[in-house]
Amino acid sequence: MLAIVWGHIMLVGWSHDFVYGFHIFIFFFLSGMMFRKEKYDSVLSLIKKRYRTLLIPYFILSVVTWVIWAAYIYVSHSSVESYFMPLLETFIAQGSGGYLVHNVPLWFIPCLLFVEIVYFFICKHTKPALNIAICVLCAFVGYWMVLPNEFFDFTKLPWNIEAGLSALIFYSLGNLLITSYSHQKLIDLTNNRKALSALIVVVFTIFLLIGASYNGHVTLGTNIFGKNPFAFYFTGVCGTISTITFSLLLSFVKRDLFAKKMVMFVRWIGQNSLYFLAIHCPLKGFVVVAIAKVLGLSKSRMVQENMSLSLVTFVITIIITSMIVVLINKWRCFYKQRFLRAP
Repeated sequence: MLAIVWGHIMLVGWSHDFVYGFHIFIFFFLSGMMFRKEKYDSVLSLIKKRYRTLLIPYFILSVVTWVIWAAYIYVSHSSVESYFMPLLETFIAQGSGGYLVHNVPLWFIPCLLFVEIVYFFICKHTKPALNIAICVLCAFVGYWMVLPNEFFDFTKLPWNIEAGLSALIFYSLGNLLITSYSHQKLIDLTNNRKALSALIVVVFTIFLLIGASYNGHVTLGTNIFGKNPFAFYFTGVCGTISTITFSLLLSFVKRDLFAKKMVMFVRWIGQNSLYFLAIHCPLKGFVVVAIAKVLGLSKSRMVQENMSLSLVTFVITIIITSMIVVLINKWRCFYKQRFLRAP
């Protein structure tokens, strides 16, 4: 989540290419680790469950951020073709082609639901080896769909279906990992081989840096694969291995009180990643404009092309977003106690 926030703030340079090389893949991989096919009797039960946990929050967050966006456009007298079209595009939920201009990162939520539905059918009726083969085939189909063709523009499909097919392999790998090795077993393996785990983090981070430097800017949401689709997936795999291993190592931080609190804070951000995903981008826009005004910069983009100013923007955005998330959680707790408690 922190990598996603940084990627939306710092728009140029090696750090931008670095985080875009893996951050969305990590989300699909982790989502796959959380998936349990035994929890659902049918695809209908899956949809009902995810309707409550994904789609309802998606629509609420989209409407709320659209209101803020529309108010800002009106007050700032910015030029816009339509106030209401972005709100209607909530139902299309497409991250490319200029859709969801009020909050582009929201494309991920419906796309995740699409991936889960497809994967449910795959894992219910296939063995692991065939599971991987089908998901790899889906990745090839997803890549073919974003190539220029004359008869249909697949990059305008609702729910980023083309991106979902490309990401399905990472969702599958995450699920197959956790079904083969429990979370506790992964922790134990890392604990018993800390030096090797640290070496894995360093080596695969270097691979990620090299791959991202070669392939340039990529983004799954807007179907940019860079120079080479194999490099696109290579950086995603390297970033996934490095981040997962590093996260497991963080669970052993106990000695230094400050470091332990920082790990707890990062964990809290992960637990509230849905809110951070929805809130940080509109908020980041206000912070960037405010910093540009204070410094007398002619263009707000100048903030996002400067490493130091981007770092300031990042810290402020994380702090304010965290405060808003705390208020949301307190409201949710009050609502449950006040209105949903048993009679």
